[in-house]
Amino acid sequence: MPFGPASGGGLAVDVRDEGNGLPRAEVAKLFNRTDVPPNGHGIGLSLAATLVRAEGGRLYLLEAEAPPTFRILLPEAEET
Repeated sequence: MPFGPASGGGLAVDVRDEGNGLPRAEVAKLFNRTDVPPNGHGIGLSLAATLVRAEGGRLYLLEAEAPPTFRILLPEAEET
């Protein structure tokens, strides 16, 4: 899980899955909570994206080919 400073400040974290890649038809639905299969698997990315956005960040698919890679961008913390 590589991480480091993001261009423009903040933090970038890359998360690599150990899967076989993602079918192109599934990529558009990855973060959509309404497309959770009946077995309940698949809510994790939607929930993670919601939490990252709540902190002013962004979660997106960086690479769909095996192994799939996601990037989390978080802004710098404000001083209090």
